Amino acid sequence: MVLLFITKGKSSRILTFDEEVFFIYLLPPIIFNAGFQVKKKQFFHNFLTIMLFGVIGVFVSTAVITCGSRFLFPKLNFLGLSGQEYLAIGTIFSSTDTVCTLQVLHQDETPLLYSLVFGEGVVNDATSVVLFNAVQKIDLSRLDGRAFHVLGDFLYLFSTSTALGVVVSFISEN
Repeated sequence: MVLLFITKGKSSRILTFDEEVFFIYLLPPIIFNAGFQVKKKQFFHNFLTIMLFGVIGVFVSTAVITCGSRFLFPKLNFLGLSGQEYLAIGTIFSSTDTVCTLQVLHQDETPLLYSLVFGEGVVNDATSVVLFNAVQKIDLSRLDGRAFHVLGDFLYLFSTSTALGVVVSFISEN
């Protein structure tokens, strides 16, 4: 408000929303940090299982949804989508929502199941966000070395987001 008042209502670059900064550099660490709010002992004890379900699950789900929509949409006369758009649909719908499941589970009564479901849901969401961004950079008309660059971007963003989530969680604990 002060900035708008000082600039007399003229647009300011400070007030522009850069969705890439938000979705790629801010949202994944926030999501990972939320995952670390579960009882840390259970979460880290099951970290590999959670990562397996969350990451591999996203890739499997993305492949199934992408192939299914590629097969089904033309039959429903929904035409004109590119391969990249089918991949984007696959990544968007591969993120699962575990809120309902977590409502019936109690962290104190079933700590293992709760940490697996909660952790998978959080990792799944963060992976979907990063994968969606990577898919947006793919040019399917020419798959060359750029495709490996996109994979590298995905791995970089995923690993740095995970590391930031761990660091933020560690700092908030102390």
